[in-house]
Amino acid sequence: MPKSLMLPSLPETGKSEQYYMDGGHQAELRHDREAHEAFKVGLYITRALDHSDTWEKKLRCFDRALKHHCIAPANSSAAIIEFYGRMAHWVRERAGQEALQIASRQDDRYAARLAGGEARLHLVQEGRSFFKVLLPTDHRPDWINLDDFEQLRMLKREWA
Repeated sequence: MPKSLMLPSLPETGKSEQYYMDGGHQAELRHDREAHEAFKVGLYITRALDHSDTWEKKLRCFDRALKHHCIAPANSSAAIIEFYGRMAHWVRERAGQEALQIASRQDDRYAARLAGGEARLHLVQEGRSFFKVLLPTDHRPDWINLDDFEQLRMLKREWA
């Protein structure tokens, strides 16, 4: 059966690190590069969604998944290229969702503090620092889809 008909589904998230290590190892033994890369992406996304990590650590995981595990090998079939493209899109969606959740929580905090009488100027100064870490430029980075980027920029404009 052609390999294009046996491509894995998008990776699951939220499993143990051992789950991804074992799955990736089994895929290697089968010489199934795409399954191996899917397990790696699942591992990095799961790590990125750890609520105790800083945005910088989360972003390193998203970037690692995109730059090292969502690139089709040279001379790949259209089906394999499409698989890696779907996986990259999925990583960008998860990264955008995570960034928006972080920004929305901060937006809520700023709004509550503003309603409590804190000076907007002080909140904007704080917001500049916060958003400089989350979204350092006005150009869309590779780790986020356009729609999520636009929403994140709107929140940034409110407080930075």
